[in-house]
Amino acid sequence: MYKISKCGLYIVIALLMGCTATYNMTRTDTYKSPPKLTSGETVYVALSEPGSVEGLDKVYTESGLQTSAEIENGLTKYHSIVVRANQPEVYEAALTSARNANARYLVLPEVQHWEDRATEWSGRPDKIIVKIWVIDVTSGDLLDVIDIKGTSKWLTFGGDHPQDLLEKPISDYFSSLFTQ
Repeated sequence: MYKISKCGLYIVIALLMGCTATYNMTRTDTYKSPPKLTSGETVYVALSEPGSVEGLDKVYTESGLQTSAEIENGLTKYHSIVVRANQPEVYEAALTSARNANARYLVLPEVQHWEDRATEWSGRPDKIIVKIWVIDVTSGDLLDVIDIKGTSKWLTFGGDHPQDLLEKPISDYFSSLFTQ
């Protein structure tokens, strides 16, 4: 029978925790429970401006496109038509584009933080913060607002990127909004 010291147990727990990415989805106080949206409607997905690391001059030019692409992938199982913007748009322009596309809903993402680190050798994890607004295009009413925060695992062998932190929370988020 093997005996594991407390120190050894803590090391094992730390290593296991380092093997998984963490996610946190926070709904604003105004929107305590998710609205129920209708499946099969057209959704317009706006394109966010690129994200960066606060305090650094590093801008991740593809981060807005990668975020919108993950949102589009998350929506495809609920909608027959998903229209994605070709360029970043502010709220009013995105709402006009959504109306022109005959969309029922506008999904407006904002990449607030995007940090791609060489975790495998630096030990610093990738991090993201993305805010998502869901708007009823017909009325212009804000239906929901959520913040998604993600941190990559620190025990990695390379090949992980911030966009990899989006798939699960976006899938979970849209499954909470749409009835199938």
